Amino acid sequence: MAAAAAAAAVLRRQLVAPRSVGVAGAARAQLVGRRSVGVAGAARAALSGGVSRLEKQQKKRGYFYEMFEAGNNEGKLFKGSPAIVSRSNAMALPPIAAQGLTGGEANLPHALSGAPALVIISYRQYGLNHAKPWAELLDPEKSTSVPGLPVVKLSIVEHTLLRMMFQFLVKATLMRELPEWLHASTYVAFKDEPRWRDEADILNRCVCYLYLLDADGLIRWRCSGPPTDDEVNQLRKHTATLLEEAAAKGSKKDGGAALQRRGFFLRIKRVWSLRAPRSASTLSM
Repeated sequence: MAAAAAAAAVLRRQLVAPRSVGVAGAARAQLVGRRSVGVAGAARAALSGGVSRLEKQQKKRGYFYEMFEAGNNEGKLFKGSPAIVSRSNAMALPPIAAQGLTGGEANLPHALSGAPALVIISYRQYGLNHAKPWAELLDPEKSTSVPGLPVVKLSIVEHTLLRMMFQFLVKATLMRELPEWLHASTYVAFKDEPRWRDEADILNRCVCYLYLLDADGLIRWRCSGPPTDDEVNQLRKHTATLLEEAAAKGSKKDGGAALQRRGFFLRIKRVWSLRAPRSASTLSM
């Protein structure tokens, strides 16, 4: 009972939207994060292969600064771009193993079956609160949805106690918070992977992130926080572009396969023509 009560308390702390800590609190968090690790700490970092950009950023800012930044900007750390990112300049979403909310496991983004998709990522309740308006807008039964765009929700749980012992509480909470249509495409990763966040360019765990992927898993458009009218229009426009790209790529692939098949049958026909018996008139001559 005591363990269950402790887990419930931890879950409440994880799921309650963070309050603004104020300027003074943010300043204290910054000062704490900027303390030098000393010569020994630097030596350990050198021996371990160095410190990632994300780890350096976290040491400078700290968790309380993340809460302050998210609250101060209402979750909008950056806005969506009117222009889609070219393939040559796009980065890939790093792979991550996760559990399906309704069962099974998947390795994202490989499980998206080579089609454009929207991935919504959140860590804590504050980010989940900003993701829910997106889920309402993208409901396939509503006119505000984006036709032909699969939506995947990825929730990442870092807390050790919740990861190790009380995963069912997290899943039950997501079942209650998210609309039913999104349950089958919701995944939960129970792990703390700072380097994955670094590769995914996630510097604040108190907001949600939307990544629009093309058929090859490249991030071609992104935004953070709750939706705006401009970002919804951008999402529609860029999704149409990616669907056209995927269709053109499929047609080119099918055309190449058809040419290969045609060449194969022509070679077979030629071989059989050479092996065919001569006619009687030819033999009499």
